[in-house]
Amino acid sequence: MRQTGFTLLELIVTIAVAAIILALGVPSFLSSIRHQQVVSVTENFEQDVAWVRGQAISGASTATLTLATDCSWVASTGSPAADAQHSMSAAQLATDSPGITCQNVPGGGLLLSFDNLGLVQSTTTNTITFAPSPGLPVSIEVFGSGAIVEDPQHVS
Repeated sequence: MRQTGFTLLELIVTIAVAAIILALGVPSFLSSIRHQQVVSVTENFEQDVAWVRGQAISGASTATLTLATDCSWVASTGSPAADAQHSMSAAQLATDSPGITCQNVPGGGLLLSFDNLGLVQSTTTNTITFAPSPGLPVSIEVFGSGAIVEDPQHVS
């Protein structure tokens, strides 16, 4: 009578091959997740800058977005309270995207204040870099005109 099934040696070899494939794939997968978190934070920041700019154009007396050195930001459109929907708290950032750092942010934070034409009320171009640790950083520039460019070194 013939028995069907796998021998112990076949199972061990199969598990060893699967473990090797998994060991090779996991670091790449984790790096991909970290990069996607940075891209997500960068896109949220860009959307909130655009929203604040739009509020300034539509008549808000003061429209500002303040980026802190811990990568959190607060959007405000004239009222004393921050707009929670268009802000990112440090706690929310730590939960959603742990390990992300900001580069090129002054010690006291970066204030982007927009006038009723949508122009940033400073003449300098602000370059902000969001970076995972470790991983590829993503840079954005906010021009005095209010225009936002992601990854400026790759713009054609």
